[in-house]
Amino acid sequence: MGRPRRSEGTRETLLDQGLSMFLSHGYHGTGLSEVLASVHVPKGSFYNYFESKDAFVAAVVERYGERLLGLWDGLLATFQGGPLEALRFAFGLMIQSQAGAAGAGCLVGNLAGEIASSSEPARAAMQRVMGGWSDRVTKLVAEAQAAGTVRNDRPARELADLLLDAWEGGQLRAKIERSSAPLERAVALVLGDLFLPRRAGAEPSPRPATATRNSKTTGPLPHTSTRRRRP
Repeated sequence: MGRPRRSEGTRETLLDQGLSMFLSHGYHGTGLSEVLASVHVPKGSFYNYFESKDAFVAAVVERYGERLLGLWDGLLATFQGGPLEALRFAFGLMIQSQAGAAGAGCLVGNLAGEIASSSEPARAAMQRVMGGWSDRVTKLVAEAQAAGTVRNDRPARELADLLLDAWEGGQLRAKIERSSAPLERAVALVLGDLFLPRRAGAEPSPRPATATRNSKTTGPLPHTSTRRRRP
């Protein structure tokens, strides 16, 4: 008997359902049997489309990235305003979307905490998604720097990644607090304060020290006493 014919429609259905369930229940809370049963696909047919659950998750992350970046591009395609205003506009709408998503959060951030260290296909897919988003934010930051509305004492990429890191951290806090307030605070602080051009004559902020792979601790940690307590 020949191998069953693959249906592109079935693959798309699996990806869409997987995206919904991984957002709602996470990786470990979502079983393949549940995904398949919910869309009436036999388990044996699953492997016609994906080699493993890890490969499936990686494809779901790619699908999520396509939608995220497509939404981002669509939001800004007709926006009338400067690049800094565009960033505020886009992140503001995303905060509104998160507020109505019952705390689903960001799929990349959610899955990173569960499987980034154990699933290389999924980790690589997450990295590609974040890289694509970073490219878009970096472009706007560079344009804002050229317009004089964003500080230029730091590379555009560095500032863009700071914004995305603050966003992902805010997502985690928002889920814990069941509130969009952490996202609002993070975006407002970065775009409304940390990104602003520096005053003339102000000292540049020091760059964080970069630890080498083979570096060793040469002394006690700050605020840590080395004095032995008496028995």
